[in-house]
Amino acid sequence: MLRNIFFMFIALFTSASYAHPGHDHGHWLSNTVHLSLGLAVVGIIAVGIFMIRRKKQLSQKGK
Repeated sequence: MLRNIFFMFIALFTSASYAHPGHDHGHWLSNTVHLSLGLAVVGIIAVGIFMIRRKKQLSQKGK
């Protein structure tokens, strides 16, 4: 299910990011900005997965 949500998110928002004016891929900081954004998204997803697993683990210990 998480994979389906991820693919739906990518399909909806990828083209929109290139549609706005001022999205300059020729700027010298462009690669750094894109890498930072990607790492932030991966980090948020990782923390979410960690919290879900931790919550499940703690609820199983309490039973």
